[in-house]
Amino acid sequence: MDERERRLAENEALFREVNERTKGVNDAWTRVATDAPAFQVVCECGREDCSLPLSVSVDLYEAVRSHGSRFLVARGHEFPEVETVVDDRHDLLVIEKIGASKQYAERLDPRGRG
Repeated sequence: MDERERRLAENEALFREVNERTKGVNDAWTRVATDAPAFQVVCECGREDCSLPLSVSVDLYEAVRSHGSRFLVARGHEFPEVETVVDDRHDLLVIEKIGASKQYAERLDPRGRG
């Protein structure tokens, strides 16, 4: 894995961690308030300057989190040389890391499933 691949994976993992914490807050709020069909997360792309909000259902979020190498990104924020689109939701994409960056992303998974 070259330096660029490592940096992209680290950036994506950082935003995944932010979203994990955001989901925890949303879960607590939902228990207090009402069932929310969707919540806001930050685009998990590898771009250092991206903080685009994405609306995602809880079911989709959990499906993506069940794979340590998958991320939620805005359309056009994918890097085809190190990841592949596994789900196209029109307003957002689910990408999966490939090659060496896949194993690296899995090691950085905050849920620790690998």
